Amino acid sequence: MAIQQTLNVVSFFKNLSENMLELFIKRKGLELDIQTLKSENGQQYWEDSVDEDKRNDCRLDCGEIAKLCTENGPTFIVEAINYSSLSKEDKESIERSLETLEAIQDKAVWLYLNHRDLLDKAGKFCFVDEIRDTAWKRRKGFDTRTPLTDKESQRLFSKELSVYFHDKKKKGRHCVTEFLKRDGTYLFFAHQEDTAVRENQFDADRMSSVTRKPEYLVVFSFTPREGLLEVWGESLGKSVVTLYKIFCTDTLGPREIATGKPRKQLRSSKSDDSKASVQFDTSSEFEEPCSYRDSVGQYRG
Repeated sequence: MAIQQTLNVVSFFKNLSENMLELFIKRKGLELDIQTLKSENGQQYWEDSVDEDKRNDCRLDCGEIAKLCTENGPTFIVEAINYSSLSKEDKESIERSLETLEAIQDKAVWLYLNHRDLLDKAGKFCFVDEIRDTAWKRRKGFDTRTPLTDKESQRLFSKELSVYFHDKKKKGRHCVTEFLKRDGTYLFFAHQEDTAVRENQFDADRMSSVTRKPEYLVVFSFTPREGLLEVWGESLGKSVVTLYKIFCTDTLGPREIATGKPRKQLRSSKSDDSKASVQFDTSSEFEEPCSYRDSVGQYRG
């Protein structure tokens, strides 16, 4: 399980404008003097005035916000807005509001306060782009049809991944799959409900560990126009072939579906490679790592 170092919350606060910090503190249900919090004695004031649970809660939220407070943060935010289902008018309204803020920290906090779903989407784009290019398992030649993203298909997809994670990785039984579309690429983030990223933190001179968001065990990136499927995960090895087949069965659907055969007759109850319902040639080597722009002409993901 991943261990991550956390940011210093008070230092993060000091990089916010007083108005944005006041709004954030109010949202968290705290009553603090902003001037004191931003002063040299801010850390001691924070620890004396706020209980540990509240401090942890703020730390986790600030950690998610801080991921977008980087050089590429504005790009991820713009993408999150552009690829959302919001109306043109709503998108333009959000963009105008963000333009009134100078610092990226203020922009990210404003998004947290007003459009948490966009903050989450931008964070996922950031996560995907931070994956090393050579860490993806690529394969071309898949069906170019649009993947299924309806609730039932996602439920079946999650169910099959749950079996895979439990049987192969001993990771538990309940899988959650989140879907996002980024330009012409479909992203699927899979994690178990009982797995999470942990992080170390210093609080009142004590080291402790807190639970953050769920740990993504597998990310699928599919570009229909190229028939290109990319899979990322820790130590996948040859099991990536099973993941290819699960993806084909549950998001692309077996080719026989087009003939009108019932879906339930085409699905396999096993996740083993030898019994998977979708068949394709696995004798060739995986695609050699290449730049994402070279392969599909778009940003990674």
